[in-house]
Amino acid sequence: MFSRSSIGPVLAGILGAMVMPTSPAMARPFATTHYEYYSVSGMSAASLHQSMVVHGPQVNGYQAYAATSMGSQQNGALVQTPNGCEVRNYQLRLSFSVRLPRLRSGSPMSPDLRAKWASFDKFVRAHEGVHRSIWMSCAAGAEAKVRAIRARSCDAAQAMASGIIDETWGQCAKRHDAFDAAQRNPLMRQPFIIAAEATPHGFASDGSRMRAARAIHFGPRLGM
Repeated sequence: MFSRSSIGPVLAGILGAMVMPTSPAMARPFATTHYEYYSVSGMSAASLHQSMVVHGPQVNGYQAYAATSMGSQQNGALVQTPNGCEVRNYQLRLSFSVRLPRLRSGSPMSPDLRAKWASFDKFVRAHEGVHRSIWMSCAAGAEAKVRAIRARSCDAAQAMASGIIDETWGQCAKRHDAFDAAQRNPLMRQPFIIAAEATPHGFASDGSRMRAARAIHFGPRLGM
């Protein structure tokens, strides 16, 4: 199941007190992305799935297939002028950390299972990439609004900027939620998930507030 974060947790932004000047030519938010992997192994879809449940990241107490955290900082300068205070050289800096599953080297499996896994792996990575793009889009919108701030005092400008950032991340969360909801059925149609579910177990799902691809929990079926 997908949580509210494309495959991962959302870390609260580290919002600096805009006092650090940056380059005047800034067309979009600056971002860095770090990838790390956990090893999974198995000779069947069910055993590979169980390996992800055991070794995958935990997000808000739930097991996930993969997880992304996002941290943010803001740089810029508050400048008092005769006409009031304005924000100059403002830029958001985002840092992403992405944790993904990776097949253990040399893991024996049939060509059919390997193809199913490859499709699933591609799906998870693409899903994660969309969440990253959502964050970048939200940040770009926030930057434009903050750069346009004009206030009587720099304290007021600072308060306006903080309000814009808070509102932006709140609206961004709704975009993540909508995307995750739309991705639920495509996930369940993945050949790998269908094969894993074909074992004598059923799915149990629950919700989370993370930007993560939540693991599907298998449990005994009720009735026969």
